[in-house]
Amino acid sequence: MLPRSGELGTKTRQEIAYAFPHFVHRVRGTIGKHLIEAAQKKHANWKGSFGSWVRIVEGVDPPWSNFPAVRRTRKDADLVGDCVVFDIKNNEARLISYISFEIGTVTVLAVLTHKEYDKGGWKSACNC
Repeated sequence: MLPRSGELGTKTRQEIAYAFPHFVHRVRGTIGKHLIEAAQKKHANWKGSFGSWVRIVEGVDPPWSNFPAVRRTRKDADLVGDCVVFDIKNNEARLISYISFEIGTVTVLAVLTHKEYDKGGWKSACNC
């Protein structure tokens, strides 16, 4: 479950990333890959697509500095509110993330089916 607006108080996303490092993976590392791994266990046919996503994100050098850099690497990325949403496995899945371009981290907020994504429960975490 994603936190609702206001539940995080006055903390900035950067402070949250430092306070909850298990939710964050460095562009060059794979800390917090558990959300992706859980989705792969539930949906075995997504494994190759998520594996590709992880390899691309970890291989970005230098780390993404802005959203256009993300789009040059991943054409399936969309900026939605404060988040970057990646379409995975031909739109079967959506990976909701927050990218801190300043500190070079990608925070995976959720991995959802297309149907779960359409319900919109994730939007408050992205200030939508």
